[in-house]
Amino acid sequence: NSEDPWGLKFVAKNDAGSGPFTIKDWKVGNEMVLERFENYYGPRPPIDKMIFKTVPDLSSRVLLLKNGDIDIALNIPQRELNHLKKDPNINVVSAPSGNKLFIGMSNNLEPFNNKNVRLALTYAFPYDAVFKSVFITSAQKLYGPIPTGVEGALSKRMYSTDLKKAKNLLNQANLGKDINLTIKWQTGNPTHEKIAILFKDNLKKIGVNLKIQQLPVGQFSTGIRSKKLDFFV
Repeated sequence: NSEDPWGLKFVAKNDAGSGPFTIKDWKVGNEMVLERFENYYGPRPPIDKMIFKTVPDLSSRVLLLKNGDIDIALNIPQRELNHLKKDPNINVVSAPSGNKLFIGMSNNLEPFNNKNVRLALTYAFPYDAVFKSVFITSAQKLYGPIPTGVEGALSKRMYSTDLKKAKNLLNQANLGKDINLTIKWQTGNPTHEKIAILFKDNLKKIGVNLKIQQLPVGQFSTGIRSKKLDFFV
């Protein structure tokens, strides 16, 4: 803040050293190096140093893993995971989580401030196609903002794919003939791109031209925090 501008800059790239590891080096957008914090009050961690690398390209991540150049690779789509399971040198670990994947629409930005537009896009989304072809039935279906399996979660889907209803709602929105939208997805998440492509195919059927835009991790995160992203995975 204005009272301590230097402190704000410091904490942006440094930590307080209260956990088992401390930041040794951080090249934003490239890699972060963590070293064991010798003054940690808890059990001594078995690892001296960890390096987190940003490798946006999926094929590169898989190749690094197969060659033994990295120990762990994240955000691997289910189809590629099925192939990795056949490699005796790779251990695929998965478990149900509370992570949620959804299409975000900002109701403060046009044209998503129009309820009929949001409803039209909701009915145009290819729910079952995404579940079957992208996740290959490995994901849990989500019926509301609370993850499935958590107390209070909805047990039934409120919306389903209905292109006729989507088209009617879009007509009520009065956006004109040429409707062009751009959906954003974060670099390093190829699953998100696949979902956007399926969504694009459905939207084309109701007269919406969808552009799919890839954003770097930093730009995507900043857009989310500042509430400037209008339409995103």
